[in-house]
Amino acid sequence: MNLAQKIKILESYTQIKKEAPPPKKKVEDEHDAPKPPPVVEVKDYFTNQDVYKTICENEKLEKPQDKFIGCNRCPKYLGAQNKDFFSLLSYASGAVIKKDETESVFFMYGCMEDENNIALILRKGFGGWQRVSQFKGVAFDGFPLSFTDKQGFLILLGKIKKIDKNDVEKEILFSLNFKNNKVHSSDIFSLHSTNSIKCQSSFIANMGSPSLTSKHAFSIPIDVLGWQDDLNSDCKISSRKSRVHLKPSSYTLNFTQKESVFIGDRKTQQIMTELEKAQE
Repeated sequence: MNLAQKIKILESYTQIKKEAPPPKKKVEDEHDAPKPPPVVEVKDYFTNQDVYKTICENEKLEKPQDKFIGCNRCPKYLGAQNKDFFSLLSYASGAVIKKDETESVFFMYGCMEDENNIALILRKGFGGWQRVSQFKGVAFDGFPLSFTDKQGFLILLGKIKKIDKNDVEKEILFSLNFKNNKVHSSDIFSLHSTNSIKCQSSFIANMGSPSLTSKHAFSIPIDVLGWQDDLNSDCKISSRKSRVHLKPSSYTLNFTQKESVFIGDRKTQQIMTELEKAQE
């Protein structure tokens, strides 16, 4: 038996398994591919369509999809003498005066000769937004920070710049709420330049804008520029300067919410004490 015959007999006893070819990948139709979720636009502002007629009353609505910035004329419900403008300063949303309702407070400017700042509280119902209350002399410089108390009512925090009867400019950091349909305001801290007519000297510090650091805390920058003095060696203000240990620099005050009040940490309390000394 030759070699070729031996190989043929061996192959008859041995089954050689051939691997099956890999399955062909199914080409997905573009219509079968998973579709991304629809993009929902979340507005962080009110349009004219939302509140224009409620705040501006009978004034003609134009550009309904534009951002609401105020009224061209003063609404009649204010009984205002100045009829030039009624401008939006800022707003905030939450449980303003009634829980379990959709409410917003709009801080407006204009129309009144004495108390130009007005807070309007609006509530959303089946027919849209409706005015429910208004308060004169209430506003912030810029948009306030929003917190809630343990009952879920809105607490607003911010600052405002005022000039008192002695023409002294003050920056006031304060919080307020509208519980029981009344304004409850609490000053947290204030800055003002101290002046002496004889010495022509003043302590200068500026307050920045507060910013959230957590759900129940915020910080605010303070820039201490120091003292502006004349060259009068008899200036009595020098003794006050010696008691103040704050050097010209930038400082940060940190506050944490405790129920309805805001408490500064230890370092913040020390800085506030030094600033109060300088402003005595």
